Amino acid sequence: MVNVAGLYPWHQIWRALHGIEGTLLSTHLDELRLQHRNSIILAETKNLETALKTPLIDFSGMAGLLGVKPNTLSRRIADGRETLPFPSVNLGPRKRMFRPLEVLVWREEGLLLDLPKARDTDASPKGQNSKEEGSFGLEKAVFGAFSQKKEACVD
Repeated sequence: MVNVAGLYPWHQIWRALHGIEGTLLSTHLDELRLQHRNSIILAETKNLETALKTPLIDFSGMAGLLGVKPNTLSRRIADGRETLPFPSVNLGPRKRMFRPLEVLVWREEGLLLDLPKARDTDASPKGQNSKEEGSFGLEKAVFGAFSQKKEACVD
């Protein structure tokens, strides 16, 4: 298997998709170890960035790690009998992925990882599209016969 982990812009991926500030992960592991002193998994983790580069798992893989059938877990969540304490990465309306490290830490030790939240994820400069600063907002465009103004017909 070819290791392609070095080919991706991980800090941008973590910020845009995961909502995590990747530049703070290297120092955040020490804070997590101090916060959860009894955690064996965090003590064995050498690099948080490397641990989070592992491929995401889908719902059935997450359910398998928790030792539950996916159908059973899905029904429990839909009925409101169970909630997932760890966050999911939403890649679409029906595509939820999970970080294996967070699932394992929750399953083995009952801990939630408090990963650093992403800073400003807006790619456009501030105020570029705001009406307060004088720029024009987007308006609905109407083409064809509907674009002409209707005149009142008075006979």
